[in-house]
Amino acid sequence: MTKTLPFFEELKAERKSRNIEISEISERTKINPRFLQAIEEGDFSVLPSVYMRLFLRSYAIEIGTDPKKALSDYELYTTGTITETQKQDSVEIEIEPKSESNFDDESGLSPSLSQKKILGIVALIIAIFSLFYFLNHLTEEMNTPSTEVNQQIQFDSEENTLSDSTEIISNSDGQQIDHLTESIFPNNNLIKQDSKRLHLSSPFSLQITANTPTVVHVKTNDLDFNGIMDTGKSRNFSFTDTLFFDLLRAEDVDVKINSVNLTPFLRLENDSAIRASIVSDGSLSVSYFSH
Repeated sequence: MTKTLPFFEELKAERKSRNIEISEISERTKINPRFLQAIEEGDFSVLPSVYMRLFLRSYAIEIGTDPKKALSDYELYTTGTITETQKQDSVEIEIEPKSESNFDDESGLSPSLSQKKILGIVALIIAIFSLFYFLNHLTEEMNTPSTEVNQQIQFDSEENTLSDSTEIISNSDGQQIDHLTESIFPNNNLIKQDSKRLHLSSPFSLQITANTPTVVHVKTNDLDFNGIMDTGKSRNFSFTDTLFFDLLRAEDVDVKINSVNLTPFLRLENDSAIRASIVSDGSLSVSYFSH
């Protein structure tokens, strides 16, 4: 490849030299073709960096080039420096002794996993983050007062408005927070990512109980709740396909899905912000962020 070309044009040239179509990569990785095209055009602003890195790595693997070099070139191109990649260790956690059979013993991302399993997990995470970005982008475009009212109507009658609590919730910088935004989850605050396969099937019911006034964000195909939950309050979110949820502090809430306790798994990192998703096959993916 020509060294004078930007690295993303070199990747594109490599793909073409191997007669690989973008549609083929999209089919195997489940990445939206427009994100693959954005990579080849150097348009890295379409996604947060933490997701773009996942997409770029899968793209590089599919065209048969070195994913580590592609990520290093990406860091150099976008930040001007190359930093040590965040370790994304996966640990085996016994979430609830009585419900131990609910989890796959081989679901951690250990070195002993075969390449096929690792690629399968990566493809699943990519598909989850693709859907999350689409839903988040759609919500931003529809973020008008009338839309918010329509969304609130979907909650039960006794829980159809945001909290009226006067409690002031602040982050470590003293900034008041009444809803969660992308700024809570910067890539440089990512501690690690983890995943588990829950032996559960749709339909699902996610229950979040606040131990102290806190902020949560829950999104499904049918609703989008982003606000304060008061101490002792619980909310139940029913879904059949995919659910995304963000927590300001994992230690402030207890979380269950279909009576399986997820709280210990979400609290692997003390005082961490959580960005997580659950998909229709019962797979749970969690990213932990420092404050």
